Amino acid sequence: MQRRTSTTNTIFQNEATFDFGSGLLALPDQTENVNTGLSKEVIFARMNRIMYQSTERSISDDDTCFICLDDNSDGQIIGSADCQHTFHVDCISLWLMQKNSCPLCKRIALAI
Repeated sequence: MQRRTSTTNTIFQNEATFDFGSGLLALPDQTENVNTGLSKEVIFARMNRIMYQSTERSISDDDTCFICLDDNSDGQIIGSADCQHTFHVDCISLWLMQKNSCPLCKRIALAI
């Protein structure tokens, strides 16, 4: 009689050691090594910028920069991609110098 052995799912084997809070900048892009980023001048000319002002509504996704995962604070300058997703202006500028795509929806971030 043959004995059956079970196999374990190793997909999440290292889950305990993975830092889920490291932010989007820490994620490696395994699919492309091509720099499709924009120059500082293009980013400065094309990106909409606003001064962040919190409201009395409950905390939402709009209150967090999904690149560095820090909360926005009153008076901070926020940069907006063409898709209307917002990030700290310094975070999204660094991102766009590497790749002209929104970190959240992957659309072209700034049309040129």
